[in-house]
Amino acid sequence: MNRHESNRRILNTDHLNRDIGQRAARGSIIAVAAQPIRMLIQFFITAVMARLLEPDAFGLVAMAAAVTGFVALFSELGLTSATVQRGQIDQDMVSGLFFIGFGISLVLVPIVCAFAPIAVWFFNDSRVSGLIMVMSLSFPLAALGSQHTALLLRSMRWMTLQWTGLVGHAAGGVAGILVAWKTDLGYWSLAVTALVAQIVTLALIWTTCPWRPSLVSDWRGARSGLHFGAYLAGFSVVNFFHRQLDNIIVGWRFGATELGFYSRGYQLMLLPLNLFNGPLSAAIEPSLSRLQNEPERWRQAFLDALGLLMFLGAGTAACLIAVSDPLIAIVYGPGWDKAATIFQWLAVSLFAGIPMNASGWIYISLGKTRRMFIWSLIFVPIVGLGFLLAIPYGVVGIAASYAITMNLLLLPCFAFATRGSPVSFIDAIKVILPLAACGVVAAMAGVSVSDPARHHFVQLLLGSLVSGSVFVVLAGCVIMKANVYREIRSRIVVLSRGLAAELKSRSIPLLARLRANRK
Repeated sequence: MNRHESNRRILNTDHLNRDIGQRAARGSIIAVAAQPIRMLIQFFITAVMARLLEPDAFGLVAMAAAVTGFVALFSELGLTSATVQRGQIDQDMVSGLFFIGFGISLVLVPIVCAFAPIAVWFFNDSRVSGLIMVMSLSFPLAALGSQHTALLLRSMRWMTLQWTGLVGHAAGGVAGILVAWKTDLGYWSLAVTALVAQIVTLALIWTTCPWRPSLVSDWRGARSGLHFGAYLAGFSVVNFFHRQLDNIIVGWRFGATELGFYSRGYQLMLLPLNLFNGPLSAAIEPSLSRLQNEPERWRQAFLDALGLLMFLGAGTAACLIAVSDPLIAIVYGPGWDKAATIFQWLAVSLFAGIPMNASGWIYISLGKTRRMFIWSLIFVPIVGLGFLLAIPYGVVGIAASYAITMNLLLLPCFAFATRGSPVSFIDAIKVILPLAACGVVAAMAGVSVSDPARHHFVQLLLGSLVSGSVFVVLAGCVIMKANVYREIRSRIVVLSRGLAAELKSRSIPLLARLRANRK
């Protein structure tokens, strides 16, 4: 097969529309099933690194990430989402977006290096400069794989996306641990972890997705995708301050050590948000984008996905709140006690943070990125004001402010997002609030059995068992009784039967071969 034919086959996704619901459900299951593996890898890397490095190493990387993370927003410009969301794409459009993204990333490398002296002055730590320069190499690496990733998403190749990410993540962790263990490079090992993970993942993505860019003869499609991505990039730029302003304030006001405590608690809190919402978004957004011209199917698919996300997210948040002290002690080891209180407050924010991230599915799949950008101009200043008001109460106060502000903004977020969309505000709230309430009760039950006198592993096991059991029972009752979950119940039954039939069809030949070999 020549290159032209290979590219054409990859770009054509019309055949996926016939069974898009099953493909979306399969993608969600694969994404969720991969998360325990990803979480174990991350926990292992974090636990080992926390024992090999001092807290200020993590604080230094968080300072550098505040700069590189902001500039990286201008590198991607929402071009990946533009490829996924468009109803029809062609070689010129995808190639044009590829070259635009890569060109911008190359320009941004020297620009971010120029920010290094300013960061040294702001954070009053000269070590930040070198970290910023090295971490800027991630821009072109990300750009080289962005359109390939978009095409895998658009083609709903869920398994490929998951295993390439897992292998890259594990390879980066092994490289970072070896550097931290065998050398005296200290905080540089964290930069090695990120870069090696990107390089390995990029190599695997290019290997598994044979699409290759070509010269562009018509730039109209690329310009249209750039227009879509511009507002999404604007949202990302503003939302950056939602993600980084607390790190900036803590680093500026309290120093690298306090930021190390805060950033480690924040990073651990982000795990369920990234592990559930990120992969599920990767599965749901392409599916919803394919259904954007079928309002009723879009509405039901969105509510189904939101219900699944809330079930996973609220249950995880309840468990994390219940086991915050033993979890921090086990993962980070001695000397990280202060991070436990920070982590517990941040985990409270997940009850709102997880569904609020899902509101982005509405904007992106329907092409309403301008409205998404407007919401960020309302949302982020409110969160930032909360951080500033909490400064007198230290890093714990900043974490508490974040939790309170996020939960207060949940209802306004969905009132704004659902306006003019196929799903109503009431529809979304009926899915979110009952499961969030179950999570709150489960968290309180888990905290009530906490006893510092017990061994950390006993506390972890007991707290997670109690909170998890209470949540499953309460949430199960809600899902079985509430009408809004009727379609979810039906889909679970149908999907379970389909998976059982597929497992049976694959296992029967295998058993037959085993019996034949025995004979």
